[in-house]
Amino acid sequence: METYPSIKEGHADLCHIIWPWAADLGDLRTGGVTFNVRCRDVWLFVHGDFMFLSNVMGHLGPTCHMSSLWCLEFHVPSVDRKNETSIFGSMLRSEEPPRHLRSRTHLVDMAATYAKERKSLLPLTLTLREHFSLERRPLLTPHPNKI
Repeated sequence: METYPSIKEGHADLCHIIWPWAADLGDLRTGGVTFNVRCRDVWLFVHGDFMFLSNVMGHLGPTCHMSSLWCLEFHVPSVDRKNETSIFGSMLRSEEPPRHLRSRTHLVDMAATYAKERKSLLPLTLTLREHFSLERRPLLTPHPNKI
């Protein structure tokens, strides 16, 4: 592993650093590892500071409507987000547990979507409810509870 300057716009740098071995990590996670002639499952744990994790997951970071990598609640509900807030909840209601957490399936879907074309070239702009603040290609797609 390499160290990485964790800056807000570091997604391109991170792509350059980890792209050569990102597929190998995915293969290791899905195919396991052979140990004493037996195939063993492998869990991929991703850790680092918030900006590093945001860049790995393609998340916009803490200034977007959904400031969390894991929780799908909205940071600041608005008239435009009334429907989404009724479904996913508001971070302002701190006494309630989050209603929905991000899934690995969502990370995989966003990786496939952004792998085909850059966001500006997508035929239709994705809604916030579709991308949940993932506006760049996730570089790794671990289970969110392993971050």
